[in-house]
Amino acid sequence: MGVKKLKKHARELPSEERAPVARPASARPTDPRRDADRMNVQDLAVRPLPRETMMGRANKFQVIFGDGILEDIRDHGLSSPEAEVCGVLVGNIYRDNSGPYCYVHANIRGEAARGRNAQVTFTSETWTLIHQAMDTRYPDHKIVGWYHTHPGFGIFLSEMDLFIQENFFNEPWQVAFVDDPKDGDRGVFIWQNGLAVRRQHLVDADPSKTDNRTIASLDPISAAARIRTIQRKLDVQKKKFRWFLLFAIVWHLALIAGLIWTDKVPVAKIRSVIPAEWNTRIDAWIARAKGQ
Repeated sequence: MGVKKLKKHARELPSEERAPVARPASARPTDPRRDADRMNVQDLAVRPLPRETMMGRANKFQVIFGDGILEDIRDHGLSSPEAEVCGVLVGNIYRDNSGPYCYVHANIRGEAARGRNAQVTFTSETWTLIHQAMDTRYPDHKIVGWYHTHPGFGIFLSEMDLFIQENFFNEPWQVAFVDDPKDGDRGVFIWQNGLAVRRQHLVDADPSKTDNRTIASLDPISAAARIRTIQRKLDVQKKKFRWFLLFAIVWHLALIAGLIWTDKVPVAKIRSVIPAEWNTRIDAWIARAKGQ
């Protein structure tokens, strides 16, 4: 989808007042032609990548972010820690020996967008500002996707996100990028067999962003963030187990006390199964209590 097509549909983006009722993911119709790995690459400009990049390059469609872009998106998200923010990704589609790839040259922040804790809305004013920036600053590039933040609730595409992706960023080469400024994770979703699926992206360390001396690598921040997320989940599970164990102990003690209180289980029978050392301690406690 080029800029002209986006302009045509800009006013049709869902507003907060009339948000669409999205279908369950299992009921979504798929279009196999909407697949980044299967698109025709003959018309794409050839932009070979150096040997360093090929270490992280897969034999399929991938997204490469130019230097500083992920940092600016993260800063945009940190400026609104409780509500989502959005913007568009600007770049071009190239090909090398491994196939097509999307190079993101820049990002444009979605100023004037309306964001909530779990939803963001592109307004007509937002699109006007985006198209002005495209015309004046990036006339030789196109909108290759969009980005938005999920502050504190992970990397995925919600039903509203999928609606936007399906209806306004539905070219095979258009992508969605999600950043979590609180947990530090981030991820790219590309079209594959008609569905938006997550795929590993690359980061370009070349500050020129324009020539072929690209030094790209797998995003280390994303990997580290996943490790932290897993560790937090393990910590939560440990806390839950400790509370469950404490509850089980208290419940069993209460059950035993209730049985003794109602004379359903004689005290002598209970003490017969208790180790002798424990019985000695119990007698000592009882004697001490009587002495007081």
